[in-house]
Amino acid sequence: MTMDCSGHAWSRADEDRRRGLVMNLDELAEEILAIAAHDAERQLAAILLEWKGTDETASRLAKRIDDFIREYRDGPAPISEAIKNHWERFKTEAIDGIGGLTMNERLYYFGLYERFDDWENQDEIRELYAKLHATR
Repeated sequence: MTMDCSGHAWSRADEDRRRGLVMNLDELAEEILAIAAHDAERQLAAILLEWKGTDETASRLAKRIDDFIREYRDGPAPISEAIKNHWERFKTEAIDGIGGLTMNERLYYFGLYERFDDWENQDEIRELYAKLHATR
């Protein structure tokens, strides 16, 4: 058993379940970069990674990415179906389903464990909780 950020124990099976459902934000960006065929798709990956350093919420990220994909839908270089499918799967599990996730799962899905561990004052931790639609 391992202890999460709130002192709750979780097992290897819990981690395996999380990993089996969907990739985390870092893995999603990495996968997008691996299959990106043009600059707009690479820019999409950059937006995902840059979000981690902002104070934007997860729901705001979803809107930004959906708007970005929509913007390129009818252009000369639309976002590929494979990338859209990866995004939709992530969004469904990690953002649309965020209310059913523990804080530890939210930190995992959004690749924010290090940011959480690096913060020492309560204001910064509150900001991270707000970013991930969580309460303490």
